[in-house]
Amino acid sequence: MNTSGQIPKFIGSFNNLRYLDLSDGGYEGKIPTQLGNLSQLPHLNLRLNDLVGAIPFQLKNLSLLQSLMIGYNFDLRMTNQIQGNFEWLSNLSYLKKLDSSFVQKLNDSSHHTLEFLGKLKSLEELYLPKCSLSDDNMYPFYESNLNFSTSLIVLGLGENQLTSSTI
Repeated sequence: MNTSGQIPKFIGSFNNLRYLDLSDGGYEGKIPTQLGNLSQLPHLNLRLNDLVGAIPFQLKNLSLLQSLMIGYNFDLRMTNQIQGNFEWLSNLSYLKKLDSSFVQKLNDSSHHTLEFLGKLKSLEELYLPKCSLSDDNMYPFYESNLNFSTSLIVLGLGENQLTSSTI
C-alpha cells in the first residue's frame, strides 16, 4: 500500500495495538511523538519511507517492544541532545531486533552513542549498515565485556568506514 503523506498522529491513540507496520508506505516528515503512547506494542516497522528529523525519544515508552525497524529512511537521525540520544533504547529491555540502516548521527564517538547496546540483553539481530560508523565508534565494544554477545545472532555493519582488523 503506497499511501504518502505524514504518519497520522491519531495512530498513537490505538492503545491495544500489537503490530504496526507502516513500511514502504511513502510516508514523509517526522515520526510522530504520539507513537510513544503505544505501550503495548511489541513490533514497530517504519522502514523504507521518507521520514526525516530526529527519532523521538518518546519511543522509550514502548517497553514491550521486541522489533524496531527504522532503517532506510535516508534523512532520519539521532540527535546529540541528551533527551533525544540513542540511549533511550536502553529502556527497551525486550528488544530482539533493531534495524537502523542509514540512520545518521550514530557516529558521535565523543558521546559514545552506541554504548546503549550493552544494555540490550535480549538483542538478537542488529542492522547498522551505512550509518557512517568508524573504528572509533566500535572500540567501546571491543574493549568492554558487553552482555549482548550471548544473545546476538545477526550483526550487519556493511558499508561503514570500518578498517581495523582488531575489532
